[in-house]
Amino acid sequence: MNASPPTAFFEKLPSRSDQELLSVLAHKEDYLPEAVEAVISELRKRGNLAEMEAMAGATKAVETLVVARAKNTPLHWALKVVIFLAGAWNGLSLFQLAIVEIIAGVFWVRKNTKKVRDIQISYLAGACVWVAWNTRSVWLK
Repeated sequence: MNASPPTAFFEKLPSRSDQELLSVLAHKEDYLPEAVEAVISELRKRGNLAEMEAMAGATKAVETLVVARAKNTPLHWALKVVIFLAGAWNGLSLFQLAIVEIIAGVFWVRKNTKKVRDIQISYLAGACVWVAWNTRSVWLK
């Protein structure tokens, strides 16, 4: 099957802003090669192709940096407290453990391993408090 961009894409190119064309260049992998070539030829007509390509590269670099920084941010302290309390409230309940691991799985899919680690450590710490509290009569004798 040979896919080609819709003709409306080509018809609207002259009326698109430089910013919209820059967005296409910044995300070349999301567009068909014919569409990218059309955008490049439109920028050549406008006379600012080199400028736009440099800006597109810079935009892509900034977006990559923002995504990388978001992946390395720790879990918010309030969520850590809630997850800790969930572990401390019922301990090693399989239902709660499943919910915590589903939440961790969402971050795992997004490749945010720091948040996954924070979720698991917070729940485990809470569960340890629950175990210690419920076995205090044994170790206090």
